[in-house]
Amino acid sequence: MITKNKPRLIIGSIISVTIIVFLLKTLYVNLQKIPVGSIQFNPYDISIAVIILIFVYILSVFVWILLLKFLGESIKFKQALYIVSISQISRFIPGKIWPIMGRVYLGNKIGIKKGKILLSIALENIIGLVAVISIALLGVYSGISLRGFLRLDILVLILLSCVVLIHPSIIQYALKLISKLTKRQIISLNLKYTQLLLILLFHICTGFAQCIGFFFLLRSMYSISTALILPISGIYMLSYLIGFLSFVTPGGLGVKEGVMSVLLTMYIPASFAIMIALISRLWTLIPEILFLLVSLIFLRKDFKHV
Repeated sequence: MITKNKPRLIIGSIISVTIIVFLLKTLYVNLQKIPVGSIQFNPYDISIAVIILIFVYILSVFVWILLLKFLGESIKFKQALYIVSISQISRFIPGKIWPIMGRVYLGNKIGIKKGKILLSIALENIIGLVAVISIALLGVYSGISLRGFLRLDILVLILLSCVVLIHPSIIQYALKLISKLTKRQIISLNLKYTQLLLILLFHICTGFAQCIGFFFLLRSMYSISTALILPISGIYMLSYLIGFLSFVTPGGLGVKEGVMSVLLTMYIPASFAIMIALISRLWTLIPEILFLLVSLIFLRKDFKHV
């Protein structure tokens, strides 16, 4: 598997490194243009940003547990936390498949059926993408139209579109498409519409929470009006979406930061935009590193047979 994907690994890594180096070089060149008085460091806002992201990480684990429960599988929180945390180590290897393989392997070791794990991950990604797109559309529209305000009819239209997109028949079609693309058999969907809606609601909540956390991170280093929280949320989610869809680069590394830097220049100076984009990558690693250490130090004993 590794040998087969070696060209992709190399190309993806080169692209990521090239973009990051370019951003760092641009930041260095523009550092002198940053007014000294505009530079700030607010530990209060940074603390809020980190706390929110930790909350989002924990809630995402609960959502996976809930998905497995709907599929007829039972798993304890500490087991799910360990599996997710350990599997995420491979997130920065190009191909998107490695975290999935990690979850399947570790989940199967504690008795969860491989087919159910694959289905839960597929649903997690499909519904998660619908939530990301909806938040991105809300944010982008608010930035284009009324500088942070939304018309009710547009809001209702976006929400109704989300509800339609996660109808069981459409989700089943998406699963068949994934099965063909990955050449892996995914078991048929057997969830109620209300269960899918509940998962979507959780994903929208975690998505908005992460956007708010990003806004606090940005505000901790650059003074910006809270009226721009929706447009900034749209930028964050659109950057995440493009990075996620970049299958060649590891974890969207470089692509996400590049897109974010360009879009943020609509509201803040380019030098700050690049700096925030790069720091946001480190920010997202905080809960992953934290819970990886927690898993290895405190939860590993429950997986001695793994």
